[in-house]
Amino acid sequence: MKKHLGAWLIEPLIAPRQIMIMHAHGAGKPHRLQLRPITLILLLLVLLGLAAFTGSFGFFSTASEASRIRLQAMQLQRSESRLGEAQAELALKQSQLIGLQSELREQRQNIEQLNQRLNMFEEILKSQKMSSGVRILKAEVSWQGQGALTYNLVLVKGGSHPRQASGKLRMTARGLQGQEVILHLGGKTAELSYLLKTHTFLQGSVKWLHDWRPDRILITHLSRRGSIRDETEIPIGGGGT
Repeated sequence: MKKHLGAWLIEPLIAPRQIMIMHAHGAGKPHRLQLRPITLILLLLVLLGLAAFTGSFGFFSTASEASRIRLQAMQLQRSESRLGEAQAELALKQSQLIGLQSELREQRQNIEQLNQRLNMFEEILKSQKMSSGVRILKAEVSWQGQGALTYNLVLVKGGSHPRQASGKLRMTARGLQGQEVILHLGGKTAELSYLLKTHTFLQGSVKWLHDWRPDRILITHLSRRGSIRDETEIPIGGGGT
């Protein structure tokens, strides 16, 4: 019988092929293993498919890893952006806090100065009611640096008569070894003149040009004609640094 063309093409693929398998050292009866060509082709296709799948898996794995890295980079950028915004907001709040603290300190200083002035005026009113004539309510002398002495005096007149009072003040610097120097408060004159109705504040500074340093000041209160009304001695404040 004549074979069809398809049979001629298919028969070599399905016809079995014998493979002889010998035992080691030639011992025993050899075994014959029959393999069909179609089996070999299918096996080859399976191996090629596995190789292609493995390659594609590696490709997708690499793409997935790259996508994950890009996502992490985007998240990092967003985190850095939020961090920068938080730092800017924190810096603004810190600046505002520093400004508020400075303003609070200034207000406290103003309140303290107002309280000191209030206390001083209360003392002035009290002194005016308790005595007549002119008296020194407050006297302070301190060093201003190494070469100057500053003074701050408050004079109060008690009673309603006379309506005005005048006089002079003299300051004498005294040292530990008995040294004495009259300070020139009035520029050309040694005495500092005053004229007041109720009270007055006397402030100023005097240069110190001597090679010794006094530790106290004798304040002499003189009348307009130069007679001594009273005297008081006070220590010099400050270290002269």
